[in-house]
Amino acid sequence: QNRGRDKSLGHALSRIGIAERILESKRQDQGLPEGGPVADYMTLDALEYLQDRLLAGDESRLDSRAPTTVDSVLRAVMAFTRYCRAHGWVSEVPILPKLATDDVMKGRPISQDEFDAMLDAVPAVVGEEIAPSWQFTLKVLWESTFRVGDMMDFSWDDERRIHPVWPNRPNHRPTLMIPPTQKNGKVQEIPMLPGLRDLLEGIPKRERHGWVANPEPIDCQIRSREEWFRPTPEDLRDLSSKYSNCAIARACGVTETAVRKWLTQDSIT
Repeated sequence: QNRGRDKSLGHALSRIGIAERILESKRQDQGLPEGGPVADYMTLDALEYLQDRLLAGDESRLDSRAPTTVDSVLRAVMAFTRYCRAHGWVSEVPILPKLATDDVMKGRPISQDEFDAMLDAVPAVVGEEIAPSWQFTLKVLWESTFRVGDMMDFSWDDERRIHPVWPNRPNHRPTLMIPPTQKNGKVQEIPMLPGLRDLLEGIPKRERHGWVANPEPIDCQIRSREEWFRPTPEDLRDLSSKYSNCAIARACGVTETAVRKWLTQDSIT
C-alpha cells in the first residue's frame, strides 16, 4: 500500500537509486559476488562510505554535493533501512551522524543607506499627504527589529497586544511586554532598544493610544472598464472566419481569453 504522495515517493526512490548505484560500484570494485544479502549494504561502514562518496559527487553532474543534499539522500536511505528492519531483513539500524552544516542566511539585512533610500521613496509611492505615517511605520519596523506581523500588533495601550511599559522610577529603562499570544506562547518583558525608545518618546503623550504603527490607507483610482459587448453566435462565427481572436477581442473590448470562451460555449471551431 502506498502511504506517501506520488511525488514524494518518486523523489525517495530516486535518492535510493543513487545510493544503490554507488554501493553496487563498490561491490564491483571489491570483486564481491552479486546477489548478496541486503544487510551487507546497510552496515555503518557501508553507510559511511556512501556518505563520503555522495559528498565527493559520485553519480552527480557536479564535482561535489552540498552537505544538505547529502543528508537529504541519506534520509531516504535510512527510511528504507528502518523499513527493512521492520520486516526483519536487517538486524539493526546503524546510527549515522548528520553532516555538520553552516547556517545559511536566507537573506541579508538592508544597509542604512538602503533604508534611507526607502524612506525617501515613500512619498512617490503613497503620496505626499500620507507619507509621514508610512515613514514612521518603516522606522518602527527598523528600530524594533519586529516582524511585520508583530509590528502590526504593536499597541500603545492595549495590554493584550505587544505594548511598551514606561518606567515610573528614575534610572529605569522602558521595556516591551510580549503577551502569550505571540509565537512562543509565553509572557515576556524585554528591554526596549534605544532607537525604538527615542522614536516613541518623540510622540506626544496625548497621541499615545491605539496602534503604534498605523499607516494611513492609500487612495487610488480604479478606472472603470470600457464598454464591451458580446456578438451573437452567428456574428461570432462569421467574425472568427475572417479575423483573429485578438482582433475580435479588441473590437469587443474584452480579453482574448473571453473570446476563446465564447467560441467554446457557442461550439465554434
